[in-house]
Amino acid sequence: MVVEDMVVVLFFVVMLGLLVFMIWDRRRPVAPPTRAQIEKGWKPGEHGAALASVVLSLTSASLGLMQWFDPELPPFHGRGAFLQGIAHELWGPKGSAVLWWILSVVLVIPAVIAWRATCKKSQSQS
Repeated sequence: MVVEDMVVVLFFVVMLGLLVFMIWDRRRPVAPPTRAQIEKGWKPGEHGAALASVVLSLTSASLGLMQWFDPELPPFHGRGAFLQGIAHELWGPKGSAVLWWILSVVLVIPAVIAWRATCKKSQSQS
């Protein structure tokens, strides 16, 4: 029952994130790239990598929340089975959640560093 509730909550969080992105994208002062520019090769802006890292961090945090309320128990399977087994041995049944939250923190650190670097760069230019 808890997993089904988490799926519904996660769906609404993702839809809310999409709505926030659509509102943010409309207020962008720069015009979006044309099809020709995209076909030549498109690179994200200065904040693009930081924003992607934040999105991945929020995703892993929500997966950690899902594992906290409905932990997966051994035997684990798949590519991350080895890491989940170690996390389960270290932190018990909630070890998978802790593992996802550690990944979330690891992903948000480079985003904060990149964001601060671009903010300092823009402040020094003005």
